[in-house]
Amino acid sequence: MSSHIHDQAIQYIFQQVLQRLLKHMSHAQRASLQLLIKRLVNAAGGPDALGGFTLLVLDSGDRSSAHTLACLRAAQLNLATRLQHTFNLRVVAVPSPGRYVEAMHHHEHCFNALFLHDDPRVRLLMASDGELRPFCAQWPASAQQPTRERDALLMFGHLCKGSPNDLFGSRRLLSLAEGYALALAGVDEVDAFVTGVPARHRRRQLAWSRRCLQALGLAVARSRPFCERSLADSLIRARTLLPWAGATREGPGNARSAGASGKAALHVVAIDDLLVDVQRDDWLERMLGPLETVHGWRLATFARDPVPLAHLHGLRAKLIEQRTYEEGVRYLRATLPRALWEEGGLQSDAVHKQAEAHFRQGYGLEDTQLACLLFTPFSMHGRKLDAYLQACHPSMRVAVPYMHKALRGERCPKAVGQWLTDTSGLSLPHLQRLYADPRLPITWQRLLTLLTRRDAELHYVSPSARSRGRSSSRRTAS
Repeated sequence: MSSHIHDQAIQYIFQQVLQRLLKHMSHAQRASLQLLIKRLVNAAGGPDALGGFTLLVLDSGDRSSAHTLACLRAAQLNLATRLQHTFNLRVVAVPSPGRYVEAMHHHEHCFNALFLHDDPRVRLLMASDGELRPFCAQWPASAQQPTRERDALLMFGHLCKGSPNDLFGSRRLLSLAEGYALALAGVDEVDAFVTGVPARHRRRQLAWSRRCLQALGLAVARSRPFCERSLADSLIRARTLLPWAGATREGPGNARSAGASGKAALHVVAIDDLLVDVQRDDWLERMLGPLETVHGWRLATFARDPVPLAHLHGLRAKLIEQRTYEEGVRYLRATLPRALWEEGGLQSDAVHKQAEAHFRQGYGLEDTQLACLLFTPFSMHGRKLDAYLQACHPSMRVAVPYMHKALRGERCPKAVGQWLTDTSGLSLPHLQRLYADPRLPITWQRLLTLLTRRDAELHYVSPSARSRGRSSSRRTAS
């Protein structure tokens, strides 16, 4: 009796969730929902096959993936009401690199609003620490996770000569590669993958990831027809072979692929044409709460990291160019739409605090390590080491001979090696690698160029545009 009452209560909650979703949808969105239901029924092979049909969807924490998940949930509950049976969902949360805690709070809030936790037809998973495991918002980020992201960010920055405009680039897509590949390769019981990303964008990501592999001198087999697993395979192979991600000094050919090779092609159900007014309506916010706002700016803009990037420009102006931190704020005003920075004020203190929180929480970095990154004092056998110490740590200039010994791998006081590690944020092996390699292998130089010439959305950024970024603050001031 109590079990029957419990089931009735759960069914009532499911109906309430569906009613809330439908209430917040426009007429066009409800029409699109009916088209989505027909598309999913056809993909399953008819209404009678729905009960054994399982869909995989990725939640990367952005508006598009949240919209996709909400529409799938509405379709799932709608079919259950009409047919008494419906399809199953496998939802994989892929937290954004550098935003683990914030991303997990977002995923949990979204899953609760859609009442996904207590539905036996839904299985919630998360890609974390190199594994695919049941979703848990309280799961602690491994100590290795921020370390990996920190090392990748710092090494990439040092190799790019400390240029703020080159620091992020399309490298962040490779930071998502591990979770993406885990989700697609680790869930074998699914029948189809549902995505709201247009096919042209997915093909562009695949072409870009293959260019990364070709830049490393690797042969890339063509995949026909296109499938998501081929994209995951290319992304994870490229990430594994990066010079800052554990590849051997002998070159990329010795690294082992960790991709999804050998898996069967995964059927894709694209629904991007059915996601009506994704960027303009606010029904998701009414249903799920704020989705795209981070520190007061939208994720579409934040994908290019305007606040952390402005902070780096401000530090560079203050420490290297003998100007003021305000130059970073001017850079931010030149980057964001005028209405945003006029509304937010964009004061130096606020920008500094937000950027510090971003680097500290996402990467475990303080201004000390960022200043070291901007100077790149260890490359080319420590050519800029004296200038860096003079500007940031004049009291340590007496230890320069011991620093060179530590960077060459020779015996030196332990305290000197520890100081280098604490100040740079990198381990001694990483620092010794930067110090010893005056030039990277040509394949890695090609890859660095490729990664810095695309932004986080794979839009081309010309070398002249990147160089103009350094002087944009001056133009804004004038």
